[in-house]
Amino acid sequence: MPATVNRTIRIGSFCEANETKLSSQIEFNEQYNNFYRLVYVSDGKALWSDFADEYILEAGDILLLRMRTGQKIENYECAYCKLIIICTDLSGYDIQKILGRKIRINSLSVQKLNAVAEKIRQGNIFDNNKYFLHELANLTEIFMISLIETSDETHIISSRAANEFKQIVDVMRNNVDKPLNVKEIASKCGMSESNLKKIFAKYSVCSVHKYFLKMKVFKAIELLDNNYNVSEITEMLSFNNQNYFGVVFKKETGYSPLNYRKKFLRSL
Repeated sequence: MPATVNRTIRIGSFCEANETKLSSQIEFNEQYNNFYRLVYVSDGKALWSDFADEYILEAGDILLLRMRTGQKIENYECAYCKLIIICTDLSGYDIQKILGRKIRINSLSVQKLNAVAEKIRQGNIFDNNKYFLHELANLTEIFMISLIETSDETHIISSRAANEFKQIVDVMRNNVDKPLNVKEIASKCGMSESNLKKIFAKYSVCSVHKYFLKMKVFKAIELLDNNYNVSEITEMLSFNNQNYFGVVFKKETGYSPLNYRKKFLRSL
């Protein structure tokens, strides 16, 4: 029986990956779809500003945020601070577990981040060296997975908006079998539709509706792997009909449900 690789985090490209010694301030004005900015303070203390949110990051703290214009980081209460900054496109629903949360990472994650830092010192992402980029992506994915898997054991300080985003995602996950629209999701979260969309736009690169459909596709893959047929999955996930389910599934994965099962899932 083939082993299925469950990659909870995927990296496709980088627009920044470096170590820096900061004595004043850096302001970020770039914004790319699907990109996130990860900041780790290895020495000193830094102040991160992201619109209404501010985070004081001390040595050992890490922060992952959606990449937006107007973000800035500055040295805070010391002569300088040392940072690792990585900007990359990330996909995977486990991201929400750490997104917008200041985390004091544990020794295991530090070891994996040190491997990323060592790789950054060996090359430049703009040299177009595919081997280097693949190695950097693999090491960064390993670190991110470690961070997510140990997030319950680490010290996490969340902003109110980050907690609300997690609440929205949890409501979607708990109701993935229902035909909810955005208004109904907002009602279950105890917030207005406009506020839900505002929070979601801050932490996600897609709309509430599209995110919910993606979540249904992830659940459909799980059901396919447990021998449910397409008709059963269509009904279990409250799609209108099999054709619509097939269209949504193929748009997300590039394959029809049956072809996906044959290519990636265990033998029946």
